[in-house]
Amino acid sequence: MGTIGDSYDNAKAEAFFASFKRELVDHAHFETKAEARLEIIEWLTWYNHERLHTSLQMQPPVEYEQHLNTELQVA
Repeated sequence: MGTIGDSYDNAKAEAFFASFKRELVDHAHFETKAEARLEIIEWLTWYNHERLHTSLQMQPPVEYEQHLNTELQVA
């Protein structure tokens, strides 16, 4: 984590929202707020449970955390 005002300050949040906009918002048209909410929830579920993340050795975050917790319990 960087200090306030440097380029590392919001890097993770900015990367997340860039993915969110590129993969969902930029290509979608929602008729209602309820439809938008549902699509966002579905995207977030996919993002956290299925999407392979290069920074997590090509694993979904849920699997990576489970593996990490198993390792910590063994140690």
